[in-house]
Amino acid sequence: MTKLALFGAIHVDRRGKVISELSRFSEGADALFVEYPVDGLSFPTVGRALARAPVSALGMLLVTLLHMPGYALFNRDIFPAEVVAARKLHRERDIPLYPVDDHVISILGESSVLRTAVEWVVFLVILALDPVTTGATAGVVVGGWTALSLARRVHRLFWVVAVFPVLVGSYWLLSSQELLGWTLGYVALGAIFYTIFRTISHRNDVMVERIAERCEAEGYDRACLTTGRAHLAGLATAAEDRGVDVVASYVPSWLRKGDVVEGSVPARFGVRTVRGDLDTAGDVFGRRVVALFVDWGVLSVVTLVAGSSCAVLGRLVVGSDAALWAGFLVGAVLGWAAYWVGFEARSGQTVGKRVTGLVVVADDGASLSRRDAVVRTLLRPVDGIVGYVLGAVVAVLSDGGRRIGDHAAGTLVVRVEDE
Repeated sequence: MTKLALFGAIHVDRRGKVISELSRFSEGADALFVEYPVDGLSFPTVGRALARAPVSALGMLLVTLLHMPGYALFNRDIFPAEVVAARKLHRERDIPLYPVDDHVISILGESSVLRTAVEWVVFLVILALDPVTTGATAGVVVGGWTALSLARRVHRLFWVVAVFPVLVGSYWLLSSQELLGWTLGYVALGAIFYTIFRTISHRNDVMVERIAERCEAEGYDRACLTTGRAHLAGLATAAEDRGVDVVASYVPSWLRKGDVVEGSVPARFGVRTVRGDLDTAGDVFGRRVVALFVDWGVLSVVTLVAGSSCAVLGRLVVGSDAALWAGFLVGAVLGWAAYWVGFEARSGQTVGKRVTGLVVVADDGASLSRRDAVVRTLLRPVDGIVGYVLGAVVAVLSDGGRRIGDHAAGTLVVRVEDE
């Protein structure tokens, strides 16, 4: 019976960290398998997908573009972190490496006649509502993806440099259009997420089937598959149905060490508790400043997407400019609040805090409650007076480096406890 180790990864993560984790986890494997399309991703494949499922294919290209800044900053390559790691180990260890996935783009290129008809009707209806801005949206998405794909063919580092000006230019072109043009983007994203949800089980079955066939043909006893975290539970189920023995699973944690689980991972794996070192309270001011700048960068995207979504909805439902701007304001505020409360209530760490190794905890070191997260967020506008000067002054003068929100919620910001 084939023994399979499942290495889960976050697609956007620190390159060196993922390489090191996979290197340790895959010790003893006869072959590496990777969640990557068997036939690669070529321009003709993308062209077929656009012809057979234009809305969903645009959504897939848009998702890819949204990933690229993270890939450039963390992976330093156009490929997901686990693919970069697997290829590096393949070269260093001379261990066989096999792609085993069916890419969503390839699946879209084989869409049924009925789906093709529905997709074209939807696309043409949106195009008829506003041909200029809808056409511009489609052109920018396809053009941006094509430009960056060609840049990667020149050189990996050239692609890393080209990512940001191409995406800034794409955003400028899109933002210069009326908001109705964004409708195509939101419909496309919805279509592709629906497609991913519907095809993930099929892809899990196909990957396990190909691994089993390859191991049987080549005589491999132990295999290691690198894949995105979302596939872990489904792959374990598919392996059981195929008679493949899952001996271990690696459950990743973004920017931090993950967990090795004996056997297969359960369908709902628990969230890890991030512990803080209380002795570092008051000694993290510099890190908090850096974390704040990182969070502002992420929030600029979150508020833009949330605000634009509500603006488009308001414009389509009510049909007035007042509804458009009111929708944008409401969406931006909700996105801003959801970011702080959601991340801090879940793990005590926003993106900025995770990058800088900080965590928010209660006075006694316990995990943050939802109430604490809400109180800290409600008082952020007060702390943020004059560019967070008021909050910074209070933190410098207070025991434990607490800003006003920390005093009200009874919380501390400390360094993550060494593992």
